[in-house]
Amino acid sequence: YYLLTVEQIDPRLPCHLEIDPRDVAEEEALTTLEGINTRVTKLAAVQEQDTQDIYEVMEDTQATLTTQLSSLQGHLATALGKIRALQAREQARAGAPEGASSST
Repeated sequence: YYLLTVEQIDPRLPCHLEIDPRDVAEEEALTTLEGINTRVTKLAAVQEQDTQDIYEVMEDTQATLTTQLSSLQGHLATALGKIRALQAREQARAGAPEGASSST
C-alpha cells in the first residue's frame, strides 16, 4: 500500500497529515453502504405508505359495494313484491284461483 502525503493530495493543506488509501477505501465503502441502507429504508417507508393507501382504497371500495348491494337487494325485493301483486291482480281478473299459474 501507499501512503500519500498531504502535499501529494493538495499542497495547500498542512504538511503533517498522511492519508492511508485503505482508510479512504474503507470509508468510501461505509459511505456507500450507508447510502444503500438509507435508500432501502426510504423505499421501505414509501412501500409501507403505499400499502396503507391501497388498503384504505380497498376498504372504502368494499364499503361502497356493500352499500350498493344492500340498496339493490331492497330494490329487488320491492320489485318482486310489485310483480307478485300484479300477478295476483291479473289472475283475479282472469278468474283463476290465486297461485294457480304462479311459478314463484
